[in-house]
Amino acid sequence: VLIGHSQGAGILKSLVAKAIEGTPAQQQIISVLIPGTTVAVPEGKDVGGDLQSTPLCHTAKDVGCVVSYVTFRADAPPPANSHFGVVSEPG
Repeated sequence: VLIGHSQGAGILKSLVAKAIEGTPAQQQIISVLIPGTTVAVPEGKDVGGDLQSTPLCHTAKDVGCVVSYVTFRADAPPPANSHFGVVSEPG
């Protein structure tokens, strides 16, 4: 299980993409938990974009996948020009 939060989540996402995907180590991953960063995937897909072969998790029984989320307080929404919680390309 790989876990990172906020800045560490971004670093961990990069590590998975550059050093783990496509290697035997990828088969040992139970989950990649990276709250505090986004994981871009093509619209309607579970894989591709930031991570080429690590899919999004959907259920508690899924393995070898990634969980990512970004939250904001209801009374303090992000400004319109925020880069946090937004992927760089549509879809």
